[in-house]
Amino acid sequence: MMQQPQTLKEKQRLERENLILQEAEDAFLEKGFYETSMDEIAARVGIAKGTVYLHFPCKEDLVIALFTRSMEQCLTQVEEISTTQQDVEDKLKAIIKFIYTGMHSKQAQLMSAIFNSGNLKRLFSEKGKPVQELMHVLLARIADLLEEGRQNGEFDAAIPTNGMLLALINIFSFKSMNKVVINKEINNEDMIQYLEHIYFNGIKAHNTQK
Repeated sequence: MMQQPQTLKEKQRLERENLILQEAEDAFLEKGFYETSMDEIAARVGIAKGTVYLHFPCKEDLVIALFTRSMEQCLTQVEEISTTQQDVEDKLKAIIKFIYTGMHSKQAQLMSAIFNSGNLKRLFSEKGKPVQELMHVLLARIADLLEEGRQNGEFDAAIPTNGMLLALINIFSFKSMNKVVINKEINNEDMIQYLEHIYFNGIKAHNTQK
């Protein structure tokens, strides 16, 4: 079934929604979630507060929308990388680089604040189903790549795919990365290289040299 083209009104609505999300993200990063009001977000966008509420009934909905958008962008990039003609290790390295230079450098701070807040943790358990579903798809795609590496001899077949995935999640988790990224104890490029060295040497097949 052919998708109907967007009407001008729909296009304007989406553009306004994206602008609200961008300004909200910037405000949250600058001032913090609780310190930012819907009035301020509306002023940044240059629209009435009521218009913001038409798109997002509360700040919590803005946060969910921000993370849903980020996960969608990440998943799209992962799918594109997965189809390239590269070794699995190179594909995974490209995905890691995208996340920690394209997403993490700016949004890790926001994610850290959110996941360290009890109230917002509860929000994600109550309203975060879209984000959780996208995360499951993303992790499944990465698991597929790890399994492909096991099958083609790049990675150690003695290590189960789930074990490789769990190790990757823990090494590159937002919680463990926030301190070095936010406090600039080490630059992103060096950090990525060090962690990749640890991770991929740990799962590499013994007869594989790279």
